[in-house]
Amino acid sequence: MLNEEQIEKSLDEHLRRNWEILKNLKEKGVELRSALKTEHLFLTPRQLEAGKLALTLEKKGFNIIEIEPAETKEGREGWAVVGEVEMTLEAAADPATAEELIKIAATFEARYEGWGAEVE
Repeated sequence: MLNEEQIEKSLDEHLRRNWEILKNLKEKGVELRSALKTEHLFLTPRQLEAGKLALTLEKKGFNIIEIEPAETKEGREGWAVVGEVEMTLEAAADPATAEELIKIAATFEARYEGWGAEVE
């Protein structure tokens, strides 16, 4: 499980990334307050944690669209969990959303990797 320092570091990374994403989308004229299906990616070390994380995300209103073996950035084997939920792009990039998902992931020894959405 992540300690508080690791959670803060992860949150800082997400906030920087999210700010850049919103800035780029706004420059392209994308409406940030429109609700879209957003996908959120998590990586877990083992299948058991992936399943538990998926159940928790479902209780939060996510539709789990993928649970499959994956490789981490460090080259270790793990499991990817992708959950989809409808929300605005502003909400997906909100610091409170990132913090909540980082902490949920940490409960299952997982890492929240971020979000994405298909925009026109």
